Amino acid sequence: MILAYKFEYTHKIPYLAYFLDYYAKKSNLKYTITFKNSEIILYVDASEDELLKFSDESMNLIPNSIFLSKSSVEVTDQMPSFDVKIPDTKFSSITPFMIKNSKSNEYGIFSEVSVFKDSKFTLVNEENFSEILEFCKLNLTHNQPLKFKDKNGEFIMENGLNFSSNFIMPTSFLNINKAFVADEKTLICLASFEKPIITLKLNSIFRDNHKNAPMFFDVKGASDFFIFSLLNALNKDEIFFISVKTEHKGFKILVQDDEILVINGGNFSFENKSCDVEISDNVYYKGAKSLVKFSEILSFDELENMIKADDTGLRLFNNFSKNFRFPSGSIKDSTDFLLLLDMASLVLFGKNRDYLFEMASDFLGQKGPRIDCFINELKFDTVKFIRSGMSFKLAGVDDRLLSYGYIESLMHFFDDFIGDIKDELDIKSVLLKGEIFTQKAGAKCAKKILSKSLDVRYKSPLNDD
Repeated sequence: MILAYKFEYTHKIPYLAYFLDYYAKKSNLKYTITFKNSEIILYVDASEDELLKFSDESMNLIPNSIFLSKSSVEVTDQMPSFDVKIPDTKFSSITPFMIKNSKSNEYGIFSEVSVFKDSKFTLVNEENFSEILEFCKLNLTHNQPLKFKDKNGEFIMENGLNFSSNFIMPTSFLNINKAFVADEKTLICLASFEKPIITLKLNSIFRDNHKNAPMFFDVKGASDFFIFSLLNALNKDEIFFISVKTEHKGFKILVQDDEILVINGGNFSFENKSCDVEISDNVYYKGAKSLVKFSEILSFDELENMIKADDTGLRLFNNFSKNFRFPSGSIKDSTDFLLLLDMASLVLFGKNRDYLFEMASDFLGQKGPRIDCFINELKFDTVKFIRSGMSFKLAGVDDRLLSYGYIESLMHFFDDFIGDIKDELDIKSVLLKGEIFTQKAGAKCAKKILSKSLDVRYKSPLNDD
C-alpha cells in the first residue's frame, strides 16, 4: 500500500522536505519525496499497520510552517523516483519533537544561545540548562536586564513591555491579547516553525491605560528552546511579556487575508525575481531607469509659495493655516514617492510618514478620498498631491481615512501610469518592493488595484536589496 502525503508549500526552497526525509528515513520504510509546482509529496510504501504507526508517531511531529498552505493524504498506486534536493541549512528553531522530549531538534541543535554570566558568555547545553535557566529567571523576575548572544549577534532581554525595544515576546501566546489584537491566523503564524516577527495593533483597553503606548508594535515568539523554556518559567511567575533589544533584522512577515508577505528574510534564503518594471520609491524600468521625474523642492517655504501661486491655492493655504500649522525648514529631498508621503504627512499631521502608514493601516474601510496623483509638464505634480490632501484635511476628513486615501490613490496612479506605457515598453510583469508595500495598507491596496490589470509579483523579502 502506498500513501501520498501532499503539502502545498509556497517557498521555493523546500525546508519542510528535510523533516519529511528525516522521519521517513528513521522509519526504515520505503519512501520517495518529490517537489514540483509548489507541492511537496512524500510517498511511503508499507503495510496498513506500518503506515498507521508512521502517521501517528512521525507525521504529527512535522513542524507547522507559514509557507504550508494545505496538506492532505491519499492512497496511490504510483511510487515516483526521488526528485527533491533536501536543504542542508540547519536551524535552532523549536519543533514539536523538542517540546515533547526536551532534547535537541531534528537538526541536532539543542540551543544556540549563550548567556552573559560571571563576566563572560556561557553557551547553554543540556548539562547546564537548569542552572542557567534559574539564573536568568531570577534576574528577569527582579527586573534586571540580561545579555544574550546567538549566531545573529547579541541581544538584551528585560522584564515587561518596553516600546523603545525592537520587539516584544509574550511568555505565553495566551498572554498576547492582554496588550495586542491578534486573530487566530496571526497566532498560528507566530507559533510556526519560522517564528516570524509580526507587527500587531495594541488593543484599546491597553492604550487607554497606557497613553504613551504606540498604536502598533512588533511581536515575536521564542524560536530557541532555551528562550522558550525561560519564557515558560517566567509565565508561571505571572510575568506576561519580555522586551528584546537587538541589531539583527529577524524574519518578519505581513499577514494578509489569504497570503503571507515576507518583509525581512532573516536566516531563510529566497530566490530573486526579475521583472520588466519595479515599483518601490519610484517606478523603475529594467531595474535601473526611473520612469517618474519629480520637482526638487528645497524647503517648506518654497512649497508654501508653490501652493499659493494661484488664487485657489492662496485661499486654500490661508484657510488651512488658520486651523493647522504649516511646517517650516528645509526639505532634504523631494524626488521619490516615499519622500512625498513624508512631506504630505508633515503638512497634514505634523508627523513623518510613519504616522501616515500607521493611520492608513488602522483604517477599516474599503475606500479613501481620491488624492490628485498625475504627471504635469513631464513631472509628478507634487503641489497638487499636497494641496488635495490639505483640502480634505480642512474639510474635516479623519486622519485614518485621509492617510488611506494617499496610499490608495498612489496605487491607482501606478496602475494608470504602467497601463499607459506597458504596450510601448512591452511590460509583462511588475515587481513590488520596499517600504510602501511592507505595511498593511500598501499591501492591501496593491492587491486590490494593481493585481487586476497587471502581473504583479512581490519581491521576497520586500526590504532586501
